[in-house]
Amino acid sequence: MKDFTKSVLKTGATIAVLAGLAVYAWQGDKRSQKDAKEKDDRKKIISVAKEAVNAVEMRVRGVEAKITRADGRWLIAAPVKTDGDQAAIDALVGAFDTLRVERVVEEKPADLKAYGLDAPEITIRLAKADGTTVGLSVGMKNDFDNTYYLSRVGGTAVYQAPTSSRFSFDKDLFALRE
Repeated sequence: MKDFTKSVLKTGATIAVLAGLAVYAWQGDKRSQKDAKEKDDRKKIISVAKEAVNAVEMRVRGVEAKITRADGRWLIAAPVKTDGDQAAIDALVGAFDTLRVERVVEEKPADLKAYGLDAPEITIRLAKADGTTVGLSVGMKNDFDNTYYLSRVGGTAVYQAPTSSRFSFDKDLFALRE
């Protein structure tokens, strides 16, 4: 074979191998994006569009509050009647939809006291326009890995979530009023 023919064949083989690797990498990237989305969805424990929420009931460190939406505006109905801070309450409600947990600690714990969920410091319930409610309780801090224990109101599982999730829900009345 002539040198020219050999170099053309080598170049063609190299191009074919590189094209195959590119296709393989592209397919792998598509697969990893799909896996990441499925993994992200599995870590989501509550799904609610903030536009669908028309009331919030919360108990934070012993103080109970009721917040309602009327004509597109948030109003604090109890313990005092006043205008709510629209952005702060929207952020509180929106935090439910963005909440992701790190793992399920126990599906059916025998004792919620071990997680601070027998009498949680924070419990928030959202009432939707269709009459359904969703809620979340925040328990004690796990000092080992700086996470908090959570559970859905009415649910049995205990979850572990990053510290930032507690700060999203740890809002007193002063932070939520106009």
